[in-house]
Amino acid sequence: MTDIIMVRHARTEGNVRGLLQGRADSPVIVDELAAAAAWRERGLPEPDAVYCSPQRRARITAAYLLPDVAAVIDDRLAERDLGDIDGRVAQDLWAAEPDLAHAMAADPTFAPPGGESAEQVGARVRGLVGDLVRRGDRLAACVTHGALMTITLRVLAGVEGRPHIENLQAVRLRVLDPAALHPVELVGVLPGRTAAAVAR
Repeated sequence: MTDIIMVRHARTEGNVRGLLQGRADSPVIVDELAAAAAWRERGLPEPDAVYCSPQRRARITAAYLLPDVAAVIDDRLAERDLGDIDGRVAQDLWAAEPDLAHAMAADPTFAPPGGESAEQVGARVRGLVGDLVRRGDRLAACVTHGALMTITLRVLAGVEGRPHIENLQAVRLRVLDPAALHPVELVGVLPGRTAAAVAR
């Protein structure tokens, strides 16, 4: 049996400013790095292997969360490609282009200009899940991003609604059947900066 712990990266300056951060990167807040190390001591289980998004904010977080383990960079853990809207202020997008913003949030087949859809993100995470099972990992840690984690919960785990994932928050998934419509199930939520829960 394979379990996966997905962890969202530490908070960045872009997060504070309310920016849409897909492939764009912004600096991690120094205080958040200290919080990441402390959070690990509060109970992040020791994994057999650590995988990480190639983006800098995730790689820095992985180094602080699990400093004794070399993370394997996997492009499939990169944040959703937001194309032309990457770097915009989220509230401004909702005000100026509400139809596009709504489609981004509600339609898994919709891709912003130059970007990718939730279904495309789900497909690459599904491929990663299958590889983790084939490698024989019993517990894999994946340091990644908020939108990717939300999409994973909705598309792969069948969680209803739009779960909100805080910075440094983690979810524990259990692989049921890599070939199934919903190959994983949500089996636990670990807190991030606050004790906010993921809606089921």
